[in-house]
Amino acid sequence: MKVSPNISIHPQPVEGSDTSWLPQAQPERFLIGFLLLLALLTAPAAAETLAITGGKVVIGDGSAPIDGGTVVIRGDRVVAAGRNIAIPAGARRIDASGKWVTPGIFAGFSRIGLVEVGAVSQTNDRNATDSIFSASLDVQYAVNPFASPVSVNRAAGVTRAVVSPTAGDSIFGGYGAIVDLGQDE
Repeated sequence: MKVSPNISIHPQPVEGSDTSWLPQAQPERFLIGFLLLLALLTAPAAAETLAITGGKVVIGDGSAPIDGGTVVIRGDRVVAAGRNIAIPAGARRIDASGKWVTPGIFAGFSRIGLVEVGAVSQTNDRNATDSIFSASLDVQYAVNPFASPVSVNRAAGVTRAVVSPTAGDSIFGGYGAIVDLGQDE
């Protein structure tokens, strides 16, 4: 590879420009510091560890519920569930005594978030009532995350749902959506 002797790998500042903010003595220290700062800013936050204790724990594998069980969650993953589970140091504890602790429930076919009050047409977005072209209805734009059925279903343990439109007067209802019921935020 031939390198032209006229090309400098150390560019000079344009005459009259302010270069006082640039590191003058050791550019490699500036680069290392910048890369460390970038790594710190992009590193994931430390995952919180949560221990739900004392509840009636349903594992979800068909086994009987475990009275006085514990579920340990690190970040967004369940890392342990059962009876006599060691609780990691520093874990935030939630006392679930007298309550059920279950895996999230998936509602496989629902209208959650499409209907607030069934008898009030203004709160009902389950189909394209005034159009014969309902196949183009995409319910992801119609789901109301503030509808009371969303919080009611979430409180009952539903964490995700398939929300589907009805066909109405057409042969096709439209596009459904998979909805994460998330948290009240």
